[in-house]
Amino acid sequence: MNDQPIRWNINDQALLDACLERVLSSQIFEKSHRQQALLSYLVKETLVGNAQRLKGYTIGVEIFGRGTDFDPATDAIVRVEVGRLRIKLREYNQLYGQSEAVLFELPKGGYSVDIHWRDRSATPISTPVISRQAWPNSLEHAASLAVLPFSNLGSNPEQEYFVDGIVDNLSLIHILGVQCQAPSKWTIYVQSTVKVVGNYLVAASPLAQGQVITETDVINEKGDLTHLPAGIFTDKAQALGRSVQISMTAGTVLRQEMLKVTPVVQQGQTVKVVSTGNGFSVSAEGLALSKANEGQIIQVKVASGKVVTGIARQGGQIEVAF
Repeated sequence: MNDQPIRWNINDQALLDACLERVLSSQIFEKSHRQQALLSYLVKETLVGNAQRLKGYTIGVEIFGRGTDFDPATDAIVRVEVGRLRIKLREYNQLYGQSEAVLFELPKGGYSVDIHWRDRSATPISTPVISRQAWPNSLEHAASLAVLPFSNLGSNPEQEYFVDGIVDNLSLIHILGVQCQAPSKWTIYVQSTVKVVGNYLVAASPLAQGQVITETDVINEKGDLTHLPAGIFTDKAQALGRSVQISMTAGTVLRQEMLKVTPVVQQGQTVKVVSTGNGFSVSAEGLALSKANEGQIIQVKVASGKVVTGIARQGGQIEVAF
């Protein structure tokens, strides 16, 4: 795509919009609200000639709610989400592409969308055709799968989107076979849907923009997580201490992009540098050279003028490996 706006007549634009809407509402995308928003944004910016404007920083700030201090080199959300989008588009094109008049592709190395016009008389289909040869020949080869919610066990809460991506990319459709041996042998296959029942967080009361989440601001609800948008919180500890990005009413299901992680260390802050080894612990004061969230890498200048690197923790403490 070049950097000039793409101009089509009304009929062409209507056809493109209809094809894009089918992609967004397909089984591949319907539960991935973050991916829907990302694809819509990339297509719109490509069409108006803003291909050069599509940078990791811009996408992180405008789509994923990152602050103006967002650094794509240290926060991988854009790379991860764009990679997931590229895979989803490839999957959609493989299943539905032959019946679509317009195909959307996201080449590696950039963020602009390639838009391919095909046979404009193509008739869209709503479900992929599954080859009987690909199905199991008997129930001996069938397997069942129970999908449970995944949790982020790392120290960096901003990696929740990665955990969310694991669940989002699991297929929740399972083919079951029923076989009869006599008087004549036959087998039929039916689809079953796997439910993922678990806890998720909702606002206990109206929340204002900029408000810091406390224990009483959120409550747990229980339900089928496959019916909820991507990026939900499943534990109170994931949300506590974060600040509200947009005002919301009581009962709103909380998602990652609605809450921003509050830095535990500010640039220029006096911090405590702690180094612990086998049987000893040494601490000293230093000056933070940047701000950092819980678990992020940060550089600190100590009294001697030396710059050390450590991990930011609550209370202005920096852990330095010995």
